[in-house]
Amino acid sequence: MGSQALLGLVTGVMVVGALAVSCTDEPVAPEGVAGSGGVAGAAASGGVAGSAGVGAAGAGSGGVSGSGNTGGSAGTSPVLTVERHPLQPMVVDVVATLPDAEAAELVLEADPGVRIEQLAETDPGSRRYRLRGLAPGAAHESALVVGEQRYPVSFTTLPPLPGFQASFDVDVRGEHAPDYRIFDYAKAPAVGDAGIYVIDAAGRTRWFYALVGAATINDLAAGVKLLPSGDVLYSDIGKIRVVSELGEVKLEVTAAQVGALLFHHDVIQLPNGNFVAIALELRDIYYPADDETHYVAGDVLVELTPAGEVVWTFKALDKLDPLRKRMDFDAPYYPFFHPDTGKQAKDWSHANGVIHDPSDDSLWLSLRHQDWLIKIDRASGEVVWRLGEEGDFALVGDRWFYHPHSPELQPDGSLLLYDNGVGNPHSPPEEWRTRPIRLALDTAAMTATIAWQDTQESYVAPIAGDVDRLSNGNFLVLDTVLPDDPSAYLPGRPRLREVSPITGEWTWVLHAPSGHFAYRAITATRLPGEQ
Repeated sequence: MGSQALLGLVTGVMVVGALAVSCTDEPVAPEGVAGSGGVAGAAASGGVAGSAGVGAAGAGSGGVSGSGNTGGSAGTSPVLTVERHPLQPMVVDVVATLPDAEAAELVLEADPGVRIEQLAETDPGSRRYRLRGLAPGAAHESALVVGEQRYPVSFTTLPPLPGFQASFDVDVRGEHAPDYRIFDYAKAPAVGDAGIYVIDAAGRTRWFYALVGAATINDLAAGVKLLPSGDVLYSDIGKIRVVSELGEVKLEVTAAQVGALLFHHDVIQLPNGNFVAIALELRDIYYPADDETHYVAGDVLVELTPAGEVVWTFKALDKLDPLRKRMDFDAPYYPFFHPDTGKQAKDWSHANGVIHDPSDDSLWLSLRHQDWLIKIDRASGEVVWRLGEEGDFALVGDRWFYHPHSPELQPDGSLLLYDNGVGNPHSPPEEWRTRPIRLALDTAAMTATIAWQDTQESYVAPIAGDVDRLSNGNFLVLDTVLPDDPSAYLPGRPRLREVSPITGEWTWVLHAPSGHFAYRAITATRLPGEQ
C-alpha cells in the first residue's frame, strides 16, 4: 500500500437520529440544531427552529432541531466529530461538544475488547474520546450516552496497514492471563509483511505497526518495549526508534549519528530518560593458541540521550578476557571483513539482551557466545560478576545455560532466562535441548540455583527466544524458531505459549506457520498510548 492510500481518509456525512455526524476530520455542527444556554437556532429549510440553544444559528437544507435530546432549551444536542489517524487505522477519536458540567460516556458494545479513554480536555466544552483496538477497514457503531439519552456514532476505520494480520490461531488449554502479548512478526527468511503486533488473549490484533520496507532479518524490530509514556521503543541494525500509538516517529537516532558500526538485538530506556543500546566494535587481536591475529567483533553498550549524545560506554573486550573462545566464535554472523586479509570478523561475544536493575543502577548483559550473563556497575563501568560456566557462581542444578537470550529480572531478585541450550561443549549436538529457566541468585554465597525450568516438551530452538512474567504469575515463552530442518536455523515457525510455573501446564499456545519469525515477545496490561 502506497503513501497515498495510507493518507486517503474516508469521508462523508451521515444523519443519525437527529444528528448529522461527521466522518471527516472537520467538526460539522448539526444543521438547524440548537441546544441549551446559547443563541437560538434559526429555522432551516425543512426544519423547525429551536429555542435558546448552543452555538451558531442553523443553516442549510434538511436541518433538524427541536426539544429533548435533539436541541432546544430542554436538553443538549452534542456535535460529534470522528477523527481518523492516517498512520494508525486501529485508533479513532470521537470529539463531542458538550457543556463542561454535562456527564457523558462513549460506548462501543459490539466489541468489548476496544478500549475507550476520555483524553485530557484542551478546549472548554469539548470532550475527546479515544477508541483503541478497532478492526481496520471495518464499520463500527458506537454511542455517546448523556444521561438517559444515546446519540449513535457510526464510522468506518481506514484500511489496514501493509502486512496486517487480523488474528492469530490460539489454543486455550486452561487458566490464562488476560494480558496483551506484544511481539515482532514477519515472513522469513524471505522477509515480508513485517511489523509489531499487540494481540489480546483471544489472538485478535489490537494494535499493529508496519515495518514498511523491511527486506532482511536485520530490518526487523529488535527489543520491542512499551514505554511508560505509552510509546513503543525498538531498534534495528541501523537505528533506535520511538513511535507513538498513532504511528508517528517521535524519536530516531541512527548508529551513524553516534559513531557506531550498528545497533543490534536490544535497546532499553533508563529511568533518567536516556537509552542504552547494544553496538559493536572491531579489533585485531592476537590469539597465541592459534598463533594468529583474528579480526574480532566485540560488543559495546552505549548510553545516549534522546538527542543522540553518547554519555557512557562499556566495551566488553576491555573488561573481559578477549582470548576466551567458546563455541560459535567462528560463526559467520556479522558482515564485516578485514580490509587487508578479507577474512570475516569473529563473533566473540554476540550480546543479545540488556536489562537495568534500578536497585543499584547496574546493567545486566547477556553474551550468547561467552555463555555468560554479566553484571556491570554503571558508576565505575566495571564487571561485578559473571554468571554461567567458568564464571563467579557455583551452580545448584543439573547444568548451566548455553547461548542464553533475553534476561528478565524478577521482583524477588531471581532471573528469567531463555536457555537455547545449543553450544554445550559437554554433549554432542544431537543431545542439545532448549528450556526457559528461572535462576535464584544468592550473591552472598555466590550460588545460582535452577529454581524452575520448563521441560514438558523436548525440543531445540537454536536462536533467539524469550520468557517473561505475566500478570497472573505464569510465564510467557516465545520459541523464536522451531526449524523445519535441524541442520538449518531457517525456515521454521515461531511458537508463543503461556506456562504455569506451578503445574508446568501450557495454558495458552499461539501457533504460527512455517516460514515466519518472531524475535521477542513481551507482556502488557495496556495498549500503546495508555499509561
